[in-house]
Amino acid sequence: MGNLSYMQWLVVVINFLVIIFEFIYVRIKWNSLPDEIPVHFNFDGEIDKYGSKSTLYLLPSVSLFETCMFLIIGLIPEKYWTVHVGVESVELPTDIRKSLIRIIINFLFFMMSIINGYLLYTLICMIYIIKISSISLIIFLIILVLSSIALIYFIYKKVSNYL
Repeated sequence: MGNLSYMQWLVVVINFLVIIFEFIYVRIKWNSLPDEIPVHFNFDGEIDKYGSKSTLYLLPSVSLFETCMFLIIGLIPEKYWTVHVGVESVELPTDIRKSLIRIIINFLFFMMSIINGYLLYTLICMIYIIKISSISLIIFLIILVLSSIALIYFIYKKVSNYL
């Protein structure tokens, strides 16, 4: 199982199930879709570009690539993870190092779930040709920024106790 806990594996499985659902849903809706569907939305959520309905497979493909990439990062054995504090490479005690790895993997899997959820929302808006809520984009960006700040805080807190 490598660095991943059972809960992290559950998150990965749920993300893969969502991706499978996306591919199946696009296939089910395929014949009822017009030849041109919205492929780009401006910041107000209004449709500003149309394209071929085959582009619907792009979002599940991006989700699949991103999920596989984050899973591969999570499966890298701990001995290959190096921790750099500032510009120096500092040898941290094993327990702190493992804790940092766990924090980073949890962050990646949280981001994976948030990104896949937003891509699913975008896919549904494309299929039903509806405006994307600008509030949803703002909330998505706020979650990304706040969780990145939280990651930096938790890493700093963990490392500063050691240094």
